[in-house]
Amino acid sequence: PILLVWIYTTWVIVLVGAVAVASLPTWLSGAVRDSSSPGWMFQLALEVIRKLIEQRGTDSYGLGALGAPVAADPGLRLMIEHNAVLFDDMRDPLALLRDEIQPHMQAYWPYMNGDNSHGWEAEKVARYSELMSASQRFVIEELLAAYDFSGHRQVLDIGGGKGGWVLALAQHVPNLHLHLMDLPPVAALAAERMVKAGVSERVTVHGGSFISNALPAGADLVTLVRVAHDHPDAVVKALLLKIYQTLPSGGRLLLAEPMAQPAGEAPVGDAYFHFYLLAMGSGRLRTPAELRGFMLEAGFESVEPVANPMPLHTRMLLGQKR
Repeated sequence: PILLVWIYTTWVIVLVGAVAVASLPTWLSGAVRDSSSPGWMFQLALEVIRKLIEQRGTDSYGLGALGAPVAADPGLRLMIEHNAVLFDDMRDPLALLRDEIQPHMQAYWPYMNGDNSHGWEAEKVARYSELMSASQRFVIEELLAAYDFSGHRQVLDIGGGKGGWVLALAQHVPNLHLHLMDLPPVAALAAERMVKAGVSERVTVHGGSFISNALPAGADLVTLVRVAHDHPDAVVKALLLKIYQTLPSGGRLLLAEPMAQPAGEAPVGDAYFHFYLLAMGSGRLRTPAELRGFMLEAGFESVEPVANPMPLHTRMLLGQKR
């Protein structure tokens, strides 16, 4: 799974560095060393490279099982590079846990400081929007494989970024009319993308905040993809209630995002996501049972999990309005 490769690859780099740091006292005991010396850096780089490539012959090397997905997936490479920000915040993990430092991750995601997007730097908006879009591919594949969208007339996607999911859905189900809502600077990027893709007549982009603005009406299905885990409980509950009130009778909500592993399952990616959201300064990883409870509290009934091929990437819940 791509997510497992991403987590494993980034932690390979961290663990190799940790081993190197742990051996420093012994390594330094014989002489004064400079961590910038070529020998030190080459040794560290070699340990990382061995995890990514494999020897094919006496004088030939190629990508290994871990390196091939990294080379083939631009989104995976962007996320691995992005994780350098997280790992910098985790230089002192106890200080992060005690809220004694100001994580750099919060500056990377401007909406962590509120939904007032006035004055946002265009470069920052483009950077984080591109990261979200590039890393969304495997989630899109899961959604399209798990749920039949052909029975719906209009779909509203909330917090959809540059519109990678909406664009894929428009191409997958030709008769759908779609709406995308995100903060104005991001919505502008999405609108431009829809025009270039030739689907702007079927996709309406709305610039606004799901916290302070009304949701676009008319959709019989709302999708909430990788949004809830970025926000505190009060914001998520208010959003779910707003979605419920906007939907017509019989309308549905499909919520999809990484979720904490239920009891009895190995928490493969939980620690990563917990630390990531902690560094972001908002939101948390929730179990399917917690999110189901939030949806029921908002008024949805028959809230059930939707089976998908790779729940490590994302899990899904489907609720219906009475």
